[in-house]
Amino acid sequence: MFGYLPPGLNQDEASSGVDAYSLLHYGVDHNGVSFPVVLVSFGSGQNSLYSYMMIPFVAIGGLTPITVRLPMLISGILSLPLVFYLGMRLAGSAFGLLGMFFIAISPWHILLSRWGLESNLLPFFFLLGFVSLLKTSTNNYWFAAACLCFAICCYAYGTAYVVIPLMVACSSLILLASNRVRWKALLLGWVVLLVVVTPIVMFVTVNTYRWNSVHWGPVTVPRLPSEARYVEVSALFHSNWLGDLRNNSVNAIELLWSQTDHLIWNVIDPYGYFYTFTFPIAIMGVIGLSPSRNDGNKSDKLLFLSWIVACVPICVLLDININRVNVLFIPLIICMAYPLVWLMKVAHPLFWMFIGVLSIAFGVWFGALVDEPYQLQAKHAFSDGLLPAIEVARRTADAPICVTGQPNMPHIYALFVERTNPREYLASVRYVDAHSPFRQVISFGRYYFGLENCPSNPRTIYVLKDEVLVNSSIKYGVQRFSLFSVYVP
Repeated sequence: MFGYLPPGLNQDEASSGVDAYSLLHYGVDHNGVSFPVVLVSFGSGQNSLYSYMMIPFVAIGGLTPITVRLPMLISGILSLPLVFYLGMRLAGSAFGLLGMFFIAISPWHILLSRWGLESNLLPFFFLLGFVSLLKTSTNNYWFAAACLCFAICCYAYGTAYVVIPLMVACSSLILLASNRVRWKALLLGWVVLLVVVTPIVMFVTVNTYRWNSVHWGPVTVPRLPSEARYVEVSALFHSNWLGDLRNNSVNAIELLWSQTDHLIWNVIDPYGYFYTFTFPIAIMGVIGLSPSRNDGNKSDKLLFLSWIVACVPICVLLDININRVNVLFIPLIICMAYPLVWLMKVAHPLFWMFIGVLSIAFGVWFGALVDEPYQLQAKHAFSDGLLPAIEVARRTADAPICVTGQPNMPHIYALFVERTNPREYLASVRYVDAHSPFRQVISFGRYYFGLENCPSNPRTIYVLKDEVLVNSSIKYGVQRFSLFSVYVP
């Protein structure tokens, strides 16, 4: 059921897909910006890496929910052998297998892999960078490869702006202190990092100081039409920043302990990101993986703990939900596997009982995933039926189309279906507020959004959700597509 579970498409997924299509065919995103380092999206910016990764899939398979989600599925699958290698380096092959098993049955990682939220690429590229760190030695240049992966993380999600400098600083000190890297390789890695992240540094500078957009040939560092997303969510840009830092820390501890943010696209309650009651086991794992003085792989374990430490600022600076702190969950879940290695050695039957309990929990969670209550919630969260409804409306007649204003950013679904040339879109689009962080579109082309903005033309075709269409003088044929109905006069 990949591509259909969860059903429908989220507005952020749709926006990433529309931009991938626009970049492929027109060389600009749907806002008319040439190869932006950060997408303009709805106004406050969207991470660009996922759209660029999506381009080959859209070129081969067209713009569909499956091609939009396929890069995330592939990165999720590729994470598993990387986790095995990481665990094997830290504590042997048994720990590597257990860590991989835990990631494979993690509700968080399964949900992450099944839909195309662009920020959820960060855990994969960070993991790729960390494995490169583990392979670093004095006779190779894996540190430069690690720095390249970490630099790419900055295009995956804005939280990397905080995590990556701290992670690179810690890993550089650890590798130097353990004589695992030469200064030449270290400097090369730093240069690679600096060169690759320079466009992101420019993006932050341009939008913090409200400079004009910067163009390097076809590449654009855009000045966003509204306040950038990192300004809106970071406590450092708020007037009561001390109070926000305190509240964010408390909320982070509560989320990690309870394992839920109650967002249907991140977690199915009450199962959490790893079956609700396992956070104390992760703490035990962190303690168990702390290196001792005579530890043979002390530097590897210090690097691993640096990953966790580098995530702490996110929990303080942001009012986190599960996707905002997604880079933390791979090491956290791996730590949960470590106490089981000890249990396997000292109480083998108890170990297998624990594995059995987790397997049953996974089966119960999977039942909840395909069950009707979750499906109904997911249909609303992912606007199930809106894309086929708009497709039928556009094919029916060359007439105005009035689309419900109930889903978030309904215009992006119309762009997804129409594949509109960005220049034509920009020539006709009208906003409620062109400088809002989430610009609501009133209309573009023959499309209108929200009943209050629709023309009284008797030929108008309606795509509605819960609204009631009252017009006694016109009879309509009605077709139903999940949550949405098409009304054709």
